Amino acid sequence: MLSVGQAQAERALAVVELFTSQGCSSCPPA
Repeated sequence: MLSVGQAQAERALAVVELFTSQGCSSCPPA
């Protein structure tokens, strides 16, 4: 279960990085 939770966390971080890299106006620059 820990591996699944970790995979989901890493995936969420990847999504956040993608949004920030695209230049989200409401999101602060990473």
